[in-house]
Formats: sequence, structure tokens, C-alpha cells
Amino acid sequence: YFTDVIVSSGISDPNAVVLAAARGLGLSRSTNNGNNFGAFTTLGFPAGQVGRISLTHHNLYPVVNQVYCIAEDAFGGGSMLFIARSQDTGKSWLYTNIPAGNGPRGDYSNCIMMNPKNPDSLLVGWQNRESFRSIDGGQNWQLSSTIHDDYQCFAVSLTDPGLVFSGNDGGVFKSTNFGGQWLNA
Repeated sequence: YFTDVIVSSGISDPNAVVLAAARGLGLSRSTNNGNNFGAFTTLGFPAGQVGRISLTHHNLYPVVNQVYCIAEDAFGGGSMLFIARSQDTGKSWLYTNIPAGNGPRGDYSNCIMMNPKNPDSLLVGWQNRESFRSIDGGQNWQLSSTIHDDYQCFAVSLTDPGLVFSGNDGGVFKSTNFGGQWLNA
């Protein structure tokens, strides 16, 4: 099943790049506004090993070039398989580091968010009560919070990139410093 979709520019752009993520299949890319999609890629991992995938992109650029994805290891009890970065809208990918301590069950709850003003500033949420923050494009990670299990999604303000919301099984939480501290919303 599909777990995420992003569009590189306005949907009226006939050449918009659309990336679609599907559990067990990987990523598929369209360069014509979603009219046709290419073959799925698992970014070098065996077919079926790439589980749930979440995507984020730098959505303030007219044409998105930088994209990150996070994937669950379907063979490894739902632990984090990889975090990867693309600087050409999903044509090619490079792996970043994975936060230490990521736990199981990313098969139904994982998410990633890029700061709209700084594409090297990232948040990652997972099942095991932890979210992580990186300010250097995923090379180093710091524990951001342990607010609740099962991070499902992040949303960030386009006008105030420090303002982030996290949706999880405990409700909605708010941060005013891009995940440095969280409060009940």
C-alpha cells in the first residue's frame, strides 16, 4: 500500500515531479505531473525489505530539488532501515546516518520533516516514544523528545519554521523551536 506522496511544484505544472512511496515496493517517480510513473526502486535493498516510507521536501522552492525519505526495515522487526537524501528530486539518493536507539514498529508509524528555511534541519519520529533532530542534514542526531509513542506526522509553519506540530497516539504536540522542546497543543 502507498504510504506517502509528494509533488515538486504546483500541480498545474505539466513537468512536476511526483514521488510515490509504497510499502514493500519502494519509491516510484513521475516527471510529468503524475501521468506516468517509473519502476519502483528499493534504493539497493532486497525487494520486500523496504517497509513503510515517509517523505519530506523543501516546499518553499518553486521546484523542489532536495528530498529526504525514511524507511522501515520489514525484515528487522520494524526498526529503521535507512534515511536517504536526494538533491535531484529523487533521481539519485545518498544515505545519511540513522539516529541511535531507534526502536521497533516503524511499520505503521514513522515520519520525517525538513525545516522550510533550512534543508539541513530535520525531525524524525518513530514508534518508540522518541523523536530525533538533526541540524546537519542527518550526519548527527540528537534526541528531540519522548513525548508519546507512535509518531504519525509532523507539520511545520511556512512562515515561522520554528513552529512545528507532531501528531501521535497521545494527541497533538507543539514546538516553537523546531523540535527542541514540545508542549501539549
